[in-house]
Amino acid sequence: NFFSIGPHFWSLGLEFQLYILYFFVWKYTSAKHFYTLFLVSFFVAITSILVISYYHLTTPNFTNSVGVYWPIWLSGAELAIRYKTNNILKFNPILPIVILLCTAFLGPRIPIFWLQPYMFSIAFYMLISHVLVTNLTMSLWSFLIYIGKIGYGFYLFHVIFLKLVPEIKLFNLVNYSTVFSLFDISAVFLLIMIVSDFMYENYEKKWIDYGKKLAIKFRGESLS
Repeated sequence: NFFSIGPHFWSLGLEFQLYILYFFVWKYTSAKHFYTLFLVSFFVAITSILVISYYHLTTPNFTNSVGVYWPIWLSGAELAIRYKTNNILKFNPILPIVILLCTAFLGPRIPIFWLQPYMFSIAFYMLISHVLVTNLTMSLWSFLIYIGKIGYGFYLFHVIFLKLVPEIKLFNLVNYSTVFSLFDISAVFLLIMIVSDFMYENYEKKWIDYGKKLAIKFRGESLS
């Protein structure tokens, strides 16, 4: 079935809800109030997870709900608004790296496992903020922009194509019962990048441009 092809596709239904919810927030909320909404949402979500986990009330319907992922999704939108209004916060890059390492290695061992996504979100928020205020070379900027463009397609297709690695066996250099061939994995990742690039140029980009037109229509501003 659909989810046997890509188990991670469960998130698509969640994303549709988040985009619909964000439309109303974006349309009726100023940048100043948006920052407050972002902080309040983060606080309410983390508090709810702590309380529900303490009383052992956690269920898949809750942990995969809009309420849990809304603050994480908002963090990206909040950072985009700060970038557009030239109001990005500055962070020492060592701090998010420490958070990432601690979360990755200690996360599964802490009682509140569902706080991990929030810790990752905070760390990447800090890292991206640091990158945006750093004078990078044009080639590095171009690379990061390209990764951003194909990122969503990469997310959609990576599980599907990686399942094909044992079947493709382009080079067949290793025992597939124990480990994938490094060459085959590299070839498959290249294939994922090509497919993701094609999807962006021929599908995603058209809808992004349409979204910019809607932004001008509803609020009289450009999202470029």
